[in-house]
Amino acid sequence: MSTRVIALLTVMGLVIAACGEGDTSDPLTTTTSVSATTTTSVVTTTTLPDTTTTPATTSTTVPATTTTTRTPPPAGGYVVVEASIFPAEPLPNSGGAGGSGCAPGPGALPDGIWYGTVLGATQDSVDFDLACFYYGDIAYEVGAAAGEDDVTNDYFILNDNPTIRTVPVAAGAMVWSIPGDMGDLVPLSFATDWPPDWARAYAACPGDFCGMWLYINQGTATELVEQYVP
Repeated sequence: MSTRVIALLTVMGLVIAACGEGDTSDPLTTTTSVSATTTTSVVTTTTLPDTTTTPATTSTTVPATTTTTRTPPPAGGYVVVEASIFPAEPLPNSGGAGGSGCAPGPGALPDGIWYGTVLGATQDSVDFDLACFYYGDIAYEVGAAAGEDDVTNDYFILNDNPTIRTVPVAAGAMVWSIPGDMGDLVPLSFATDWPPDWARAYAACPGDFCGMWLYINQGTATELVEQYVP
């Protein structure tokens, strides 16, 4: 090889080396500059109008506790609903005795339904010996507690108070009287028709065996019902 050719090759090698030192990039690597994207989240606040919720009013009706009676006290007072030979059913606070019981306290009888013996009578009053009339299972219980072992016919009358009350009778008062044949009770005027002039009346009234229920309203007896006992 000639000297000229060798010199040319040497120069070319130097040039190539110089170019290699100045370009350090990898020809297979492409660098892309990506601008960062900033995402702004928009928070949307929805304001609802103030709402006041009023709970629905619930009305609960509690049935009143009542005692089923044959002679209930209506708003206007105590009246005979059904006159029969059966005793008045116990009313509230009667202690199990028929009607209003037998513990009204001293003095005049308060309004209510009271059992006892009508010992005497005028045209506008009766002499009344209050007693307790028990009917049904309680008659045997009370009788046993009182020392009576021979209670029969489902009733027991207890009279441990000797007080005799004079009870005024209202004008126009009616007496439901038991006829001698034990038929339906008959309404009679207290002032003019009672006691009846019957040869064989059930009860000798007034007297020691004249058991009756007095319906007291505003301090006076407005109705009187004779009581059958076997």
